[in-house]
Amino acid sequence: MSVLRKALALAGTSAAAAALITLPVSPASATTADDTWAVTVSGSYWVVDDDSTVFSNSYSYASSKFTKTYYVGKSSGSAYEDVWSACAGGEVNGTSGTSVMRGDNGVYVDFALRLHEGDSCYSSDVDGRTQPPAYFLSDGQTQTRRIQVGNTSEGGKDAVTLDVTISARRL
Repeated sequence: MSVLRKALALAGTSAAAAALITLPVSPASATTADDTWAVTVSGSYWVVDDDSTVFSNSYSYASSKFTKTYYVGKSSGSAYEDVWSACAGGEVNGTSGTSVMRGDNGVYVDFALRLHEGDSCYSSDVDGRTQPPAYFLSDGQTQTRRIQVGNTSEGGKDAVTLDVTISARRL
């Protein structure tokens, strides 16, 4: 190869490399490298303890609120947490196993609501459970749901109700 051709080839290669180096990185590709989502769950629990007998009605009530934010991305594709409710009558409470998973163009939020009734507020005895289908949210979407469970093991009117508002946004 002649000296002139080598010089032109080197000059062309250098110009192409300089053009590649100075190409701007689009903000979208820079910020979505991990495609992280923030999912906020705000909930209100309503708990009923039914200690009624054939001779009289006796109910205790409790309520509590919570707000949790979960972050999921490609590297951390899911998050899970149990959220406990207030306790009614010293023996009935609820837990919601909240699970957040990334999906294509959105997130799935799943709740497993359990009713605990025992001899204290800290009983792990599960006397009722329900698990509705997972809710799908796309970017900027908010959904409000009501989930309820009763005491399916012993009957009565023990109950846990969870009202939730779920919002999702891509960061």
